Amino acid sequence: MQNDRPLVSPDMERCRQDIFALLEHYDLASAVCLVNEAEWGYGYHLPATWNAIVDDATLPLGFRIRAKSADLGHDRAHALTLGAAHTICSLKDFGQQTQAWMSDLLRLLRRAGVQVTHRSFNGQKLPRLISRPPR
Repeated sequence: MQNDRPLVSPDMERCRQDIFALLEHYDLASAVCLVNEAEWGYGYHLPATWNAIVDDATLPLGFRIRAKSADLGHDRAHALTLGAAHTICSLKDFGQQTQAWMSDLLRLLRRAGVQVTHRSFNGQKLPRLISRPPR
């Protein structure tokens, strides 16, 4: 899944493409956030040979989890499902850590007298994979 809007900076777009090519080459999953002085962009490269996450352009966010024992055998489907869980939990932890650290840095800026006004995602609601978040 990528930005839902095109990046203005051609350098940022090339960089994002290069990063995704490296992730694919090294068989890694990742979340990427690129920031320059004028914009920011993001992308998720989740599919890997060791997890059950696959690209699916028919879905709003572009990926799904697929590991059928009938198609892959029980052991392989189980291994891919564990890989998907590891990917998801790791990226969730990374997101929480990033949010905590950036909140700390914003507090430090405010303590130093810097006025910070920011409206996340231009006030738009974030897209979700499911209609209601789990409890």
